[in-house]
Order: sequence, then C-alpha cells, then structure tokens
Amino acid sequence: MNIQRQIKRLLLFMLIAQGLWAGMQRDLWAEETYFMQTKWGNNGSGDGQFNYPYGVAVDSSGNVFVAEYNSHRIQKFTADGTFITKWGSPGSGIGQFNDPRGLSVDSSGNVFVVDQSNRCIQKFTADGTFITKWGSPGSGDEQFRNPLGVAVDSSDNVFVVDYGNHRIQKFNKSYPSGWLSGKVTNSADNKAINRAMVEVSNNEAMRFSTTTGTNGNYCLFVPAGNCTVRVTTSGYSSTETIGVVITENATTTVNFSLVAGTITVDTTPPTGKPSVPTATGNPLSTTLTFSWNKGAADDAEAGIGGYRLQVKGDKGGTVIGTIFDGNVGNILAYTTINATNSLTYSARVKAINGCGLEAMDDYWSGWSDGITVDTTPPQPPTIDLPAETKETKVKSGEITLTGKTEPEATLSEIIIRDQSENILSKEIYTATIDPQGSISVTIDSGKLARNYPLSSQIIIKITIKDNAGNLTTSYSSWISFSASSGERFMLYNNLFDPTKNEKVIIKYELTENTEVSIVIYDFRGNLIKTLVDTYQGIGIYTKTWDGRNDSGEIVSSGIYLVQIKAGGFKEIKKIAVVE
Repeated sequence: MNIQRQIKRLLLFMLIAQGLWAGMQRDLWAEETYFMQTKWGNNGSGDGQFNYPYGVAVDSSGNVFVAEYNSHRIQKFTADGTFITKWGSPGSGIGQFNDPRGLSVDSSGNVFVVDQSNRCIQKFTADGTFITKWGSPGSGDEQFRNPLGVAVDSSDNVFVVDYGNHRIQKFNKSYPSGWLSGKVTNSADNKAINRAMVEVSNNEAMRFSTTTGTNGNYCLFVPAGNCTVRVTTSGYSSTETIGVVITENATTTVNFSLVAGTITVDTTPPTGKPSVPTATGNPLSTTLTFSWNKGAADDAEAGIGGYRLQVKGDKGGTVIGTIFDGNVGNILAYTTINATNSLTYSARVKAINGCGLEAMDDYWSGWSDGITVDTTPPQPPTIDLPAETKETKVKSGEITLTGKTEPEATLSEIIIRDQSENILSKEIYTATIDPQGSISVTIDSGKLARNYPLSSQIIIKITIKDNAGNLTTSYSSWISFSASSGERFMLYNNLFDPTKNEKVIIKYELTENTEVSIVIYDFRGNLIKTLVDTYQGIGIYTKTWDGRNDSGEIVSSGIYLVQIKAGGFKEIKKIAVVE
C-alpha cells in the first residue's frame, strides 16, 4: 500500500510540475512571438519580381537589398517593399554577377555582395555604383572556393564564409592615404638639391622613401595621419620634421631648407646586387606585386634606402617598351604596378643608398621570368540537345547532351537541379570536356526518376575555367523529361493537411493506350472525388488531390482510398487527411 501511495504521489507531482512548466513556457514564448507585417514579390524577372532570391540585408534606414541567384542582380526596396533600384547582369566583369549569394551593409550604407561563382566579393554604394572587389579562385589568402555568406561589423571589418575551403576570412579596410610632396633646397642660395633622400615613418612602423629630382622636388604616396619626415644628403646637416599630418585623398606640402655642414657621408654607390624579382600576383589580377631580396652592398654607413625598379612588357613575344621605370623608394623591397590584360611582364631592380646614389648598371639584378596577365573570360559554354531530338524531352535510359567551349578549357563545376530546386547527385550524370573544348553531359534518366520521382524538369549550370583561371558560366534551357522508375502507381505526401493548401501527388505509368479511372473513396466506400476518367496514351502522368470533394468542400480528417484502373491494371492505396 505504501508503495502504491508513493507512486500516486509521484505521478501527481509530475502532472503538477508538467502543468507549471507548460505555463512557464507559454509565458516565455509570448515574449518572442512574431507576426507577418507585409510581403512582396512573385516569380519573374521584372522590377519587384524574383528569380530564386538568396541573400537579404537591411541598411540603417530600413532599405532592403535582395540578391537573386538566377537573375544575377541586386534589387533595392523600401521597408514596405516599394521598388527603388536594381543593378547587375550575368558575367564576370565589374558590377556583373555569377550567382550572387550573401549580402551585408556597412556603417556607411555600402553594400557587399558575395559573387559565388566568380569567387569574389564586390562592394557598391547604396545605389549600386561599383567601388571595389577582391578575391580569386583558390585556397590562398584572399582566395575563395564557393563563398556563400558575408557580414560587416561596427568597425567595417568584413567576414566571409569561404564554404569550399572550410574557413572564415576576415578583411579590414585599407589605410586611407594621401600625397606628400615638396622641395629640398640649399638654405644659403635657395638652389635645388638633387638626390636628397626623403624618408617618411609613422606610428604603424611603416617606412617610405624616395629621392629628389634635379629640380629638388619629391613626391610620395603615404598613409594618412601623423608622420615624421627626415631628409639626408651628402654635405648637408640632416633635418627632421615631426608631426606632419597627411590628409586623405589630398596633397600635403612640406619643404626643406638644408644647411651645408661638414658631415662626411659615404657617396660610393652600393655594390650589392638584389635578387631577381618575383611576381607574387596571379594572371587573373590587374595588379602585379614584384618582390626581391637586397644584396650584400658595400655601403655600411648610409645603408640601402630604396630601389630602382624597371618593368618591361611584351605582347606575343614582341617587346612593347618599358612599362615602369622609377625609384620605388620602399625599403621593404616590394612594389605593385597596374597591369594590362594580355601583356607579359618582367622586372629587374638595383639598389639606391642612403645618399640617393644608384648602383652602377653592373649591379642590376637579372630580369625576372615573365608573367602574362589574362583577365579575358573563356568562351561561354553551350549545352545543346542531340540533333535527332527535336523536343526537350528526355526519354527512358541514357541521353547525352553536347556542347562547346574554347579549347583547353577545363570543367570547374557542373550543377543539375530540377524544378523544385533539388540538386541532383553526381551518380545521376557524368560530364567531360575534351582538349578541343567539346562538352558531353550524360544523364541516366532511369536513376533520375527513381531518386527524384517528382522531378519533371531539369536545368544544367556549367562553369568552365581557362588556363589562367578565368571562369565563365552558362545555363541550358529547361529540359522536360518523362522517365520510368519501374513503379506503375505511386503516392507522395500521402499524409497532408488541405487547410494549409497541401496536396497529395499521384504519379502513374501507362504501358498501353487505355481508359483510365482514378477516384477517391472514404473508408466506408463512399465516392468522394473523381480525379481522372478519360482515355490516355502510353506515358507517365502526374495528378494532385487538394483534399476537396466533387462539391469543392474540404473533406474531414480521416483515412481515404485512392483507386486506379487502367486496362487490366487495378490498385488501391491509402492516404490520410489531417487538419
């Protein structure tokens, strides 16, 4: 008896506790209830319509930005869905997109877009004016493999989901910069001083240097903010100015008047030969960075203060001239130049000592290997139906779709999806590109029907890559198909709620031309709905039932029977209606 009382008390306690917890949950949930306020958009490519929208972001004014995966564009709306503007088109150029995905907005209202298949991030003003972009295919720093998401914090640091490389990359804004210029003269006669060394340093431990020309002028592009400028040259006392403020996107002028002195400075040109420069950019970039190591120069007193860099270009084996020739004035031993598509670049370098004297020509480094810039996307691939097939309908068995792109291109990615956005597994198809650029995509329609029984249309997206790494993407037209899965009568979603606009899907295959009847009965055998009562030919058909009877009324919850009769074939299956 005591045990029974204890069990009853325990059960009573559990019921009370459960009731209290349910009440607490209701109270908690009530604080987190959301209600829909408005909605907008429908399928299409017009203003305010969407073709597979993917990413969304909101700025501080409540404006809404939407990235469209299939239309390759960004649309901007007010908070209530009123269309404002749009930008973007298919491609890999500036302001073009190839499957835009994630979006984010910074503190200034600028919009960052993940351009997935172009493997880059693009930045725009709030009205769609292009600002900058970065990224390229690969797994190195500032490279991406299927980037998907982007976020910007309150300090405007940019975080990118590098999905294919299984990592997050963080980027910060580049330093604001400005120009520092001026003139160095003799205080006694105000004459220009040639080859004076001008050095700039700041609190970030960044140092920049250059030498004056024959007119005594100098000019440097340096980070904005406070810095120290120091001038030295043979036969004059060095001078230093602290607290110079460089204004962003402007020119700050600082002139120097040097006093002749008795300081002895070694004016022997440096004799060290720097290493051959190497290009650390890549052929897809419009800028190339050359770097090198300094040689062991016999210039211990003045040291190495900078370098003279020469860059030459050729096209098709013909040298077109010197692209760059100047004192880069960078003791970190690297510099970046603007590059032009289709040119091949080579570079050499020699040292400049602390007095601004260049090494003799015997101390040039050797010329670097050439690097060719290629930013031209390859020929867009085409996907065509076989010549003997006049309709876009895949029959049972295998079918091979053919296409064409430029020779030596390789397959970067192929995605086949159906009308429900299911991405087909790779066991359904094979794809190849031969060295001549011929594309072949073979689809096993039988496997397609068995693995994706509700698929009725497919579209093929194919991305190819040229030798330089440029990408281009094309889409096939929608391809309708009718393929046998081996089942003659199948139901899908046979547990459904018609009050929520859910439907049961009936798929059936006819192996002969015959009269077909598909009807719905309740569990007592009463006729509820006649779905099909007609003569049909050989083929595969799909029919839906929305849970309504022949009078258009939604039926009550319960078990119902679906009966098919087709020639000598008859079968009954159960479905459940729940409300």
